[in-house]
Amino acid sequence: MILTFSNGKESISLYGDGGGVFNIISVEGMSFTEKRYTTVRYYGVDGQTTVNSSDMSRTITISGDMLFDSSLAEKAVKVLSKECTLLCISGNKRRKTRCKTLSFELGKKMGKYRKFTLQVECDSPYFTDEEIMVIPFFKRINLVKGNFQLPCMFTERISNERVENHGDEVLYPVIVTEATLPSGVEGERYIKIFNETTGAVILLECDLMPGERLTVDLEKREIKGSVQGNLLYRLKEGYLSDFYLAPGENIIKFENHTSMLGEAYVTYFNKYRECVF
Repeated sequence: MILTFSNGKESISLYGDGGGVFNIISVEGMSFTEKRYTTVRYYGVDGQTTVNSSDMSRTITISGDMLFDSSLAEKAVKVLSKECTLLCISGNKRRKTRCKTLSFELGKKMGKYRKFTLQVECDSPYFTDEEIMVIPFFKRINLVKGNFQLPCMFTERISNERVENHGDEVLYPVIVTEATLPSGVEGERYIKIFNETTGAVILLECDLMPGERLTVDLEKREIKGSVQGNLLYRLKEGYLSDFYLAPGENIIKFENHTSMLGEAYVTYFNKYRECVF
């Protein structure tokens, strides 16, 4: 296992296999977080009924030893004194979270090494992928090879309707549509996105301007066009709060019936309840 703390300017890495400047002896808090339950009890009814549950923030405690050098200790303090991204690498898993340091204590010196205890808190109980997932719904690829001058572009349509949520929790992605090519469609102008897995739908009655990027941010509950600005008022069917990716396979139907076509894709981070076991 390798744990890397980075504050955007500097970083330090802790190693679980020994031999590094910072070596991990034990780590706690990488698995399930504590849950808080809201329950009610009814007169004459045995037991209780759980009406709500929420995950608490995550606290990670790391014990280890470090190759003691005053400059290394100073660097560790500089890195950990700011909010950090914690990247955990274990085998083929690479997961990250944001954290802030609660304490960093140095213990007894043992030869050239010195014991340390590091405790950090993560506001979010979840780990995410290291890199963002980008899954295309619709794309056009130019099929013309060479230096041909043509009045039109030969293209091929590529669609992807299966979006996999590999995590443990529902997630609210960002859906992006880029207007790059005239579509030639007639009639009503709209974009419709339907999740067959959950039954949620988003119907946006609007047209796209040439070169415009339409962003549907389901986490922030926003719909914005890079040219037209706020387009939330154009939502005619569905609720942004109802459109999410359920754990497992989600079958998405994407329909662009505007005057402009282009790439359309969904971006998201999978959310995991644990980093390593």
